[in-house]
Amino acid sequence: MSFPSSHSGLRAFVLCGLTAFASIIPSVAGAQYRTDDADAVFADALERYTSGHYESSAREFERFRSMWPQHASAPEALFLQAGSALGAGHDEEAIDLFATFRDRYPSHPLASEARLTLGTYFYETGAYDRAIETLQTVADEELTEETAAKALYWMGESALAQGEFDRAITYFSDAADRYPNTEIAPVARYAIAFNHVERGQFTEAARSFELLSARYPASPYVASMGLALAEAYYEIGEYERAIPEIDRRINRLQGDARERATFLLAESYNHMRNSEQAIVNYRRFTEDNPESPFLRHAVYGLAWNYHRAEVYQWAAEQFNIVQRDASDDLAHRARYYEGVNLALAVQYARAAETYEDVIRRWPDGPLTDQATFELGMTRYQLRQWQAAGDAFGVFVAKYRESDRYGEANRMLGEALVAVGDFDRAFVAYDSALAMDAAPKSLRDQVLFQKAWLQYRSAAFAQAGPAFMALYRQDTQSDQAGDALFWAAESYYQTDAFQRAASLFTQYLKEFPSHRQNAAAHYALGWTYFRQGQYMGAALEFERFLSQYRGDSGLLLYARDARLRLADSYYALKQYDDAIRAYRRVEGEEEDYALFQIAQAQSNAGRNQDAIASFEKLRTDFEYSPYREEAMYATGYLKFLEQDYEGAIGEYETIVQRFPDKDVAARALYGIADAHYNAGNWSEAETAYRKVLTDFPESDLVVDAVGGLQYALLVQEREDEVDAVVDAFAARHPDSPIIDEIRLRQAELKYRDGRLKEALAQFRRFIATAKQSDLFPDAYLYIGRIQAELNEPIEAAEFLEKVVTDYPNHPLNLEASQRLGAILLDEERHIDALRLYRSLAQKAGSNEIMKSEAQYGEGMALLGLGRSQDSEDLFNRILAGKPSEYEQVRAYLGLARVYDVTGRPAEATSHYRLVVRQSQGEPGAEALCRLGELLIQTGQPREALNELGRLPVLYSNFPQWEARGYLAQARAHLALGQKGEASRLFDIVENRYAGTRYADMAAREKRVL
Repeated sequence: MSFPSSHSGLRAFVLCGLTAFASIIPSVAGAQYRTDDADAVFADALERYTSGHYESSAREFERFRSMWPQHASAPEALFLQAGSALGAGHDEEAIDLFATFRDRYPSHPLASEARLTLGTYFYETGAYDRAIETLQTVADEELTEETAAKALYWMGESALAQGEFDRAITYFSDAADRYPNTEIAPVARYAIAFNHVERGQFTEAARSFELLSARYPASPYVASMGLALAEAYYEIGEYERAIPEIDRRINRLQGDARERATFLLAESYNHMRNSEQAIVNYRRFTEDNPESPFLRHAVYGLAWNYHRAEVYQWAAEQFNIVQRDASDDLAHRARYYEGVNLALAVQYARAAETYEDVIRRWPDGPLTDQATFELGMTRYQLRQWQAAGDAFGVFVAKYRESDRYGEANRMLGEALVAVGDFDRAFVAYDSALAMDAAPKSLRDQVLFQKAWLQYRSAAFAQAGPAFMALYRQDTQSDQAGDALFWAAESYYQTDAFQRAASLFTQYLKEFPSHRQNAAAHYALGWTYFRQGQYMGAALEFERFLSQYRGDSGLLLYARDARLRLADSYYALKQYDDAIRAYRRVEGEEEDYALFQIAQAQSNAGRNQDAIASFEKLRTDFEYSPYREEAMYATGYLKFLEQDYEGAIGEYETIVQRFPDKDVAARALYGIADAHYNAGNWSEAETAYRKVLTDFPESDLVVDAVGGLQYALLVQEREDEVDAVVDAFAARHPDSPIIDEIRLRQAELKYRDGRLKEALAQFRRFIATAKQSDLFPDAYLYIGRIQAELNEPIEAAEFLEKVVTDYPNHPLNLEASQRLGAILLDEERHIDALRLYRSLAQKAGSNEIMKSEAQYGEGMALLGLGRSQDSEDLFNRILAGKPSEYEQVRAYLGLARVYDVTGRPAEATSHYRLVVRQSQGEPGAEALCRLGELLIQTGQPREALNELGRLPVLYSNFPQWEARGYLAQARAHLALGQKGEASRLFDIVENRYAGTRYADMAAREKRVL
């Protein structure tokens, strides 16, 4: 058990900060701006903030507010000053600034979110106790019901992250029950149900889903439940409730969900022994889902229900389908039961051929003995006496342990008599008589010893059926309990865990005082543990330990049970229970237990306790195999605690002691990350370079290259970034990761806003790369860049490559969506319509891409003048209980239709609805188009109020931000404010240089 690489979360935070508000702004060169220019000072502060220089950005925002307290950007400056304090680690100062913001600007869109932002920040950075403490104040103040509900919800998420399931459920319940009319209430109710499902608590999950459906029937979370409630009913055996729930939802399901629903419906009817309905639904499933992984099981179920309905010919046909092109246990059983049903249908010749096939293909199969016996019976029915005798002869020779052994001897005698072989017939009869004449007690002992010898010789596949045969002959005999116990143990040894668990449970129920009772609890615990059913495992190990009284024969079991009990709690994320259980472990596994205690403490958010436990492991167990990981984990935890100096010390010790091991590469990379986060750019650079030179084959090389490049950028050594990759490639020309590194190199330039350089490098990558599987990534980036550079024809060419040349690639959907957007912009509406309809089919269960395809189809129809068709399409989506994303896109589509067809009031209300519901691109588009519509309808001041929210709420969508600035400029022109309009045109022209929005700004400014 090891910790993840440390390159992911914290460095990203240091680089990016809390970007929920800040816009993407190009660098301000040096100090070349007027210190008496408010906009320049604000831009400089924002540049520092977005570059991660939080200490200096905090000072500059404070200076801006003191010099220009009435400036329009003063509220944003205060909010960003608070964010700077947060990024710099001055949490208490950030708390005070957020509180000041809330009090000073109570009507600002961000006022009610300030303290909530702080609380969610603590959650995102793993400070769950602080998150709960901060969010509790939000919940107590109840500024708005929505804010209080959100606070309670994130308190629940924090508690979940700490493994405190019951506490999390309490918070979620408070959010849902105290604020039932908020948007978060159904989310919280859904979280309650979902977490019950995650823990296998299907009864509680079912009740929670029922409550969600009853209280919020129109909620998208009810629609997105899909089969969750039905599956919960199925898992707890309430098939009579599962069936109507599936029936209610199945017509709205698509793809895999509909397939699963039909299968569950058939299985539920099967469990209820309603063969008529089971057959209907199994047939529907098999006809509609010929490629499903459940197909053979469904056909098998269909066959059994035909058998129960006594339609034996049809049953045989379905069993035949199951075994075609397969040789597993299911095929074995299906082939055997095909023969049984053919015999019942009086088709003895075909039945005999089927049994012979079973014997030939599965000579040691669990039903091969039955097939051999039945082969003899069918040949006898066909009056083929010699063939019947041969089959029975094989049976008595191979299956002496069978409960049909006596009958087989009798039938062998009958067949031998029929062919005139009387001597052998007498022998067969004597054997049959001897079986019947032997004392029962002696016969049982012999059978038990035979099965026991099979078990001792590891012939578990034979031992299990033998023990079960003995048990079934007389369930009240003296040996019945032992037979059932060892049958269960034999099935366990063959990995038939479900069968073993069923038999152990049966044994404990039927023989509660038997001598093997404690061992059965231990063994049952292992069957659950091997299946990942950790709650059941923990319960059984606890029961075993409660019965253990120091019996020396069970000592090893007791030691192992304590360890497995602890592992079960750990897997359940019940870390406190796991720690208590690990502390009870004794003997050879103590070092492992101590390691797991530290892991549990870390997962529970108690990092200092975890560090102490890891250090104890290193001190007390000098030669433990977990010692190296304990050292690494100590360093990683200190890293998380922002004790970068301590983390570096731990990592350096690892590098010195284990220079040739994989852990040394991880430690060296950790040193680099720690220096980076501590702001020691030069030291970070050195460590990243050492990863490349000392561990060129490590999986961390790609990340080390990226880290090194970032370290160079922050030192303003951009001209050395490309040399990093070139140098590595020169030293390791045959490295399989060179192509991936070069791709990352181009990505870095793209993300840094150096579009033309990135474009050139992606083109070089295509020309030189050896790994063709990376080409779709490059093509997609080229398409993105050329679209952003207002080169739609060239962009479409590369996007088309992904769409047509890589139909099964994961990026195909995104490429299709982006190509469709270009076709719409170019007014190629017929091509766009065809593409989007194809995308809807390819999207499958990907609801986001499916909704994008539907939206694009609607826009193409609108562009073709088919506004009514477009409106009908979006209304059908909304009527069909769509997902949350589909719903938002459909509302946006209707708003566009209303906008184009001259219904501004309806368009306005739908645009506002989308803004309220979406924090993604649909919300950004809706807010921008709302502003444009308000300008068109003579409401420029209202338009400015709405458009001013774009940089705050949707800073991650620059194209809509740019378009929003243009709209603001036009609103100022409508109000006669040419100077403000000119300033906004300059922002667009400079900030979005090279885009069509910059060209539009330049043209409109010239006219101005």
